[in-house]
Amino acid sequence: GDAFLPTISRTWEDAPATYISRFLVGNGAVMLAVIQVMLSAGGESVVATGLGLVAAFCLAWVGAICDSAEKPSCDGDPNVHDAFATAFFVLYDLKMLLSLLRSNNHDAHDSKSSHLSRRKADAVLTAASTLATAARVARVTPDWAAACVEWANVALVMLWTHRRVAATCAGVVWRFGAWDDDDDDD
Repeated sequence: GDAFLPTISRTWEDAPATYISRFLVGNGAVMLAVIQVMLSAGGESVVATGLGLVAAFCLAWVGAICDSAEKPSCDGDPNVHDAFATAFFVLYDLKMLLSLLRSNNHDAHDSKSSHLSRRKADAVLTAASTLATAARVARVTPDWAAACVEWANVALVMLWTHRRVAATCAGVVWRFGAWDDDDDDD
């Protein structure tokens, strides 16, 4: 059972957590999509951006469809939920791999040793996330082991994404509204 650690989705089956999770995962998926646009503006390939956007779309469905068909507060479909979760991780792993393979063409402002160190760290994160996804797809048992893999997989994706944004988007500026930088002295 879940005595040691539940899967992420099982923590959200009972109200009010099911409503909170849908709100958080839905908004997280929107932010992940925004990050894909930022990465694209920073030079990420169209294919990697597309994979990231479709992965974000799948993540939104993970949050919208609860994991349990038995609990009235959840009223979900575990098959659809799991299919979208798997699609999210597989697509994002592909994006990570593609970005890693293309990173030789970027980051010209870095020293060679700095670039190599970042590539090695990103390769480790990409490999670990891909192995975690493979373990999820293979249905690692017992449940607590599957839960550990799932929590680790999410952490790896978040860490890789954070590192990628920091490395790729240093010159990307987002502004909402209109203002004149000369008016800052008022």
